Amino acid sequence: MRRAPAAAACLALLAAGCAAPVDGLWPPADGEPRVPIRVLSNGWHSLLFVPDLVDPERGWREWSFGEWEWYRAEETTVGMVFPAMLWPTRATVHVVEIESLEFVESAPPDVFTIWRFDVTRAGHERLLAWLRASRRGDTPSAGSERSAWFDTDRSYHLFGHCNHWTAEALREAGLPIWSAYALCHTGLAWQLDRVENWDGG
Repeated sequence: MRRAPAAAACLALLAAGCAAPVDGLWPPADGEPRVPIRVLSNGWHSLLFVPDLVDPERGWREWSFGEWEWYRAEETTVGMVFPAMLWPTRATVHVVEIESLEFVESAPPDVFTIWRFDVTRAGHERLLAWLRASRRGDTPSAGSERSAWFDTDRSYHLFGHCNHWTAEALREAGLPIWSAYALCHTGLAWQLDRVENWDGG
């Protein structure tokens, strides 16, 4: 999934500087209450898994961003790729209600990469608020209560795709991640690796 030229370009950008955590939001201090979150990627598309502590009976939510037609299609084609990437098209925020992370934790490692880390309660509240605000209203345009596609004020394009959206969401929780470095999967993955193995530098 990863290509050398793309990796080299992204790493060159990353070498120019590293994002710092948002002071007071991340990382959690020793003994401070923590909220677990997960990020999953197949090398193209990234997803966020965030617990909904506002309504604990409803467990976790899967949050993701994508191009409306492409993301919802039963079968994708090459013809969908170029319009989606080369100029702004309609985007959607997908929200799925899930009871547990069992299927996420058991995802095949040769297909998916999973990053696991904790955020502060304040960071979690900011993250949830940002995710909800990324939707245009609370009424979905398609789907059901448990798996719904929402309209968004954003458009989908080369400089505004799922990895940018994921990076922005995580930044809202205080993590040392920049969406500018998420143009390619390698840039987002490098930053997530850094967060997962954070040692303060």
